[in-house]
Amino acid sequence: MTFEPYGTFTTALPASVYTVLLREGKIPDPFYGLNEFSVRELSRNDSVFFTSFHLTGDELKREHLILRFDCIDTIATVFVNGVPVGRADNMFAAWDFEIGFAAREGTNTLRVEIDSPIRCAEEAQDADHLWGQEEWMTMRGYQHLRKAHCMFGWDWGPQLPDMGIYRGVRLLAYDGARLEDFLVLQHHRKDGSVELTVTAEFSDGVPHNGVVSVKDPDGGQMDAPLADGKASFMVESPRLWWPHGYGEQPLYTVTVCAGEQGEQTKRIGLRTLTVSTAQDRWGSEFAFVVNGVKIFAMGADYIPEDNLIPRVTPERTAALIRSCVEANYNCLRVWGGGYYPDDALFDLCDENGLIVWQDFMFACAVYRLTDAFRESVTREFVHNIKRLRSHPSLGLLCGNNEMEMAWVDWGLPKNETLRMDYLELYERLLPRIVRQYAPQTFYWPASPSTNGGFDNPNSPDGGDVHYWDVWHGSKPFEDYRNYYFRFCSEFGFEAFPDCETLRGIGEEKDMNPFSRVMESHQKCAGGNQKILNYLAGEYRYPSSFENFVYASQLLQMDAIKYGVEHFRRFRGRCMGAVYWQLNDIWSGPSWASVDYYGRWKALHYAAKRFFAPVLLSIHLGDGKAVLNISNETRNVFRGTVRAGIRTAANQEVLSLEQSCTVDALSSLDVLVQPVDTLTEEQRYSCYFCCELLDENGSLLSRDTALFVKPKHFEFLDPCLTADVLLHDGKISVRVSASAYARGVRLSAGDLPVRFTDNYFDLTGSRVTVDVVAVSKEPVSLQELEKKLSVCSVYGIG
Repeated sequence: MTFEPYGTFTTALPASVYTVLLREGKIPDPFYGLNEFSVRELSRNDSVFFTSFHLTGDELKREHLILRFDCIDTIATVFVNGVPVGRADNMFAAWDFEIGFAAREGTNTLRVEIDSPIRCAEEAQDADHLWGQEEWMTMRGYQHLRKAHCMFGWDWGPQLPDMGIYRGVRLLAYDGARLEDFLVLQHHRKDGSVELTVTAEFSDGVPHNGVVSVKDPDGGQMDAPLADGKASFMVESPRLWWPHGYGEQPLYTVTVCAGEQGEQTKRIGLRTLTVSTAQDRWGSEFAFVVNGVKIFAMGADYIPEDNLIPRVTPERTAALIRSCVEANYNCLRVWGGGYYPDDALFDLCDENGLIVWQDFMFACAVYRLTDAFRESVTREFVHNIKRLRSHPSLGLLCGNNEMEMAWVDWGLPKNETLRMDYLELYERLLPRIVRQYAPQTFYWPASPSTNGGFDNPNSPDGGDVHYWDVWHGSKPFEDYRNYYFRFCSEFGFEAFPDCETLRGIGEEKDMNPFSRVMESHQKCAGGNQKILNYLAGEYRYPSSFENFVYASQLLQMDAIKYGVEHFRRFRGRCMGAVYWQLNDIWSGPSWASVDYYGRWKALHYAAKRFFAPVLLSIHLGDGKAVLNISNETRNVFRGTVRAGIRTAANQEVLSLEQSCTVDALSSLDVLVQPVDTLTEEQRYSCYFCCELLDENGSLLSRDTALFVKPKHFEFLDPCLTADVLLHDGKISVRVSASAYARGVRLSAGDLPVRFTDNYFDLTGSRVTVDVVAVSKEPVSLQELEKKLSVCSVYGIG
């Protein structure tokens, strides 16, 4: 790679300008301190990636000699032996360049000249000003480039528009035709059998012959001839693929072998998966339907895992998906301002049962549908639809993020030509391409939407909703309970990541929410002030920065818990709670529940509880305590609820017990207890608690609720202790308290561990949680004893 003024460096793919310069010590860490702003300006320069490759005489004689780039970021010219062979203009597409006319036997040179993304964006915006978010959070002109928008900044990430080659480069040498891809369609019959139809696609557009094999999850194999590009199979006793929590995820392997034309293999899951938008008494529902079963979607919005894309590895993605599974997710929404994820993410979602809502890469901007733009995005659409369509986890393809809502509700210029371009792109071109290349995948025009046409796109009565009155609108958490959304695909609340993460971006003097470094990493306008505003309404003023960080995470946990529990109580009317957001693109305060280094915030521990297959939740209001069980399993739930009112010293004021039966895939209020007879003194010194036991008497969950804000509750010092235990080679921690302890937080400092539960309420004398290693580095009992600390709401300030 050559990048002036720094010179030439050797690198392997995937590679980018920033990662190479950082590795070579030529630039400081762009995530540290204020380095973002100086490193950003380097992208005003062009870059060059070059190498050499060898060709044999036999290869040169082939009819087709093609270089295939799976990703070039972004505006680039490709040269072979100094001869231009093509130009790329879309980071999201694959590029094939015929090179036979420029190639020679022996050593050949390959050179990829990448234009400055900042210069390209600014020049395009100067020539044709299009509305976008640049006025307050991004760099100018990002909407003109088919490049990850968030690389130009977003309200949770830096302005670091990197450039590079992120996926593979291959040489394809062949005569005649080549097997390009194949499509598998499923027909699920009433008798339970599944007919598979395989259609192979060849580079010359002509059907060819061969053999297709289908291997079942147990290794059994069926073969059928590929005749005129088609083959069919009947699976008499299929093993169906289900989302996480509803069944297993068996995968079948399909291989198409077309002789000299090539061979390809894909994994599929046998299932039906669509979205129901049927009319009902509340409007029109929005629910994933898998194998005929309506699913309550539980998960979060996924953004790129790193602003420096080469640092995203399959191992890192696997750790993130493990965190999703451990927190009982069954769904991810891939947000439309990043990039289409690598196959590794979809493979993991296939294996773990996470339904993927995949946005196309358009977000919060206006686009002009010129002939050149149409050609570029059509290439992008076809490439990614073909790449992703066989994955059983792919549940939905969505046109864009927030653009329909922007045209209706935001203050963008109402240009009629651009408005018609919007309709052509998302409501005609894209659905037509999806029908052609992925006919069994559901298409949705925008998020949020009620199915297009600028018809009240953020309506609570149909389609999906982005709800931001809590946070951006500064409404209290209780405001969630005023709405009965059909599917909430975005709602969120910010928090700071752990101090161990923050110390990686600044010095000790920067550990203050209003320091220059912290505010530069807070990309949401006024975000830290919002946290302080909500803090004032809920908790006491923190006595230290560490306590402020802890309190911010409690706020985030409380806010999203309010929303999810409310939505799940109304299962059937609401069929999805997908919060903003799962992960971080760098270190700093954000809406993520898992931070940049994979550390779980309080919210992610809470998600494990409020996304539990069987959830017991408390609703205090109107002088009543209402206990609800949401049963998101395909089996009837039978168990027992124990509840009551206790003092801060854990003395019982009221004790209740109720057996309960809750139908599969339903929600039911199982206990209603008047609490309006409590005295004023009791409201400030007593709390409501409950436990859920299964029919064998095993504890499934516990929860508590206060009658007043935590800042006014008369907590007693719980005298918390945490003892490290070793049993059968496994390390655990026993937490003890002498009084009611709310939001008990265990911290192991910078040790690579997390806990099976954390940020929990302690209502009895003790709780034991296991220690989970999150790296290959062993952690000893002695190390954990040295680093371990414990706190609760009592000690905030």
